[in-house]
Amino acid sequence: MSVLIGEECGSKNCQIQENQQNGDSEYSQIRIWEQIARGYEQEIQQLQQQIWENNMNKVYHKSNGVPKNYMEQIKRMKMGKSHKNCSVCCHEFHKDESILKLPCKHIFHENCCKSWLMNSRKCPNCRSDVVEMIKNDLK
Repeated sequence: MSVLIGEECGSKNCQIQENQQNGDSEYSQIRIWEQIARGYEQEIQQLQQQIWENNMNKVYHKSNGVPKNYMEQIKRMKMGKSHKNCSVCCHEFHKDESILKLPCKHIFHENCCKSWLMNSRKCPNCRSDVVEMIKNDLK
């Protein structure tokens, strides 16, 4: 074991302290860059999630729902006196209420039917393909 005296001891201590300060400074900088990187990573993940959800919504609505031009072909009517219920919302029909009558002859509240057909091409009751039925009716 060697003992350092006088200036030697002081300069070594200064060098050790300086190395520690430089190390602390470098460590602090690394921590700052890690935090910045984490922030960007979180933003990138959020953007990727939003893009994925938007793409899924586009695919889901385009491939599964009834296209607008076919929706316009569905017969709109006013409800007469009836004690029947809409099978989508399970509420009773009221006189003069707007309803849609699908080509398979099933009737629904207009809003219920539109909401259903935005996500599905099938009749809620008989599961017939509404688009195919409309195409056949147009022939």
